[in-house]
Amino acid sequence: MKPEWFKPRGYAHFDASVGAAFAGSVTESLIEKHSWSPLISYTKQIKRYKRLLGKTEYKNREIMYASHRDACFLSKYSAELTAILNQYYEAEKLEEDVIAYRALGKANYHFSADAQRFAMATAPCVMLCFDVTGFFDNLDHSILKDRLKRILKVKELSKAWYAIFRHVTRFHHVRRDALSVHPKFGPRLFGTSIHNDL
Repeated sequence: MKPEWFKPRGYAHFDASVGAAFAGSVTESLIEKHSWSPLISYTKQIKRYKRLLGKTEYKNREIMYASHRDACFLSKYSAELTAILNQYYEAEKLEEDVIAYRALGKANYHFSADAQRFAMATAPCVMLCFDVTGFFDNLDHSILKDRLKRILKVKELSKAWYAIFRHVTRFHHVRRDALSVHPKFGPRLFGTSIHNDL
């Protein structure tokens, strides 16, 4: 039976795709001994129309994606952590306040509309909007590790949890365009052509 958190991925990577049987057999000891692959990265250009400026602008976004086994392990632990966080938000009465990276059945524009309705109903009021550049790139990993231990209610991370934490905070990546022209990896990973999107 397929675990709820498992999602098959069809992209090319250093390893072969894994199925539900592999996902169902994931254990802590398997993750503890696992050798992580580098991520494959590329730059995606995103087109956005700026209504107030009356023009289209382009923004570069770095995309990195994990190997199939790595993604499977990360998905499992992400699902576990999400369940624990949702319980924490509910216990702390934060379930309506924390909206980022949660499956709430709404998109950003729904939350923006909710905020606008609230502001109009309670006017005059002040709304603060921030766009933090490089937020995840500048997180203090010692604080992040401390918060993870706190939310998991442990004094030290298990070997499996530490392996996950270490991979997401000390990852390595290889540029996809460099791989695509490599005589061995190019044809094996991408065939004769390479596309801009997964």
